[in-house]
Amino acid sequence: MAASVKNSFLERLPAHVDDEHRPYATPKLARSSLRLLLLTLFYLVFLVLGASIFSAIESPGELGLIKSLAATKRDFVSNHYCLSEEELEELLEEVLLAHDRGVSKGLIFSNLMRKDFAWVAEA
Repeated sequence: MAASVKNSFLERLPAHVDDEHRPYATPKLARSSLRLLLLTLFYLVFLVLGASIFSAIESPGELGLIKSLAATKRDFVSNHYCLSEEELEELLEEVLLAHDRGVSKGLIFSNLMRKDFAWVAEA
């Protein structure tokens, strides 16, 4: 029954519609699927290429910053013998966590409120 409905629909199409442009024609579907596949592959290659270029540009600066920060941390611990490297690491983790949550560096060590009253720094 479904085949007869499909055939009757195809028979009612205008004469200028050839087999290539008829509905459910597989060559057109295959062509559009191939086009979609090629565009998807191009997009993925574009993303990978962009990420590798970004990484190549940013990594030297990042490595220099990491080395500088490690040297600063090492100098700080050696100049302040009352503070161990583990204690400094714990303090830095707490400060970074507070910073990630929107606490400014001035409010971390004070007992002030933000204007939106979202939190209160406890003493």
